[in-house]
Amino acid sequence: MGTPIDTGRPRSRRVIAMLEYMLGRGGAYAYELSMVTGVRSNRVYPLLRWWIERGVVEVTKVGGRNLYRISGRVRRAVEHTLRVILRSRIVTLEALAARIAETRLMRRLKPVEREIVAMLAARLASTSPYLRIRADNPRNALDILRVKLEERLRRQGLDASRISTQLLSLEEALEELRENGLIYIHWDRRASQLILRLDKSLEEELYRILPA
Repeated sequence: MGTPIDTGRPRSRRVIAMLEYMLGRGGAYAYELSMVTGVRSNRVYPLLRWWIERGVVEVTKVGGRNLYRISGRVRRAVEHTLRVILRSRIVTLEALAARIAETRLMRRLKPVEREIVAMLAARLASTSPYLRIRADNPRNALDILRVKLEERLRRQGLDASRISTQLLSLEEALEELRENGLIYIHWDRRASQLILRLDKSLEEELYRILPA
């Protein structure tokens, strides 16, 4: 006689594995969830019943088979939560990077310096730590960078006059940050792109402070 199915454990390891699989794939048939969890296909529905009854998991017939998927309402809520978490991590990265930079420079960062460091720190939350700006020449690349920084400075509440003053000193700010081992900057002539990132020593210090 087989082991009875416990439908009263909605947070069991197998159920969570099914939910994670559906969330990542958009939907799954019983045989797919069976392979993921190691249970028989005919046990999938009973295991998910608690979630189905509460509208978290939807079941539709496709070609005579049950297709299970996370409801749109729940998926949107999860995606929103992930965006909030990611944004929180970015803000933390930006603030910590600025604090480390000020410690190394032994002074407060100028607004344009702060936004350069913050913008590159935010890259650490993406798939690549590099900021690549394609342009015909370095001068045009810097102009594109100015536009990016102008928007960030505006969000910080600086008036037009102060923003203009800050952006005029962009090259000086980049050189100061580079000389002090805070950023890496390179013009790739073959690819026609300006490449920037936080210096690896600063990046490593950030990761030592910030939990993964």
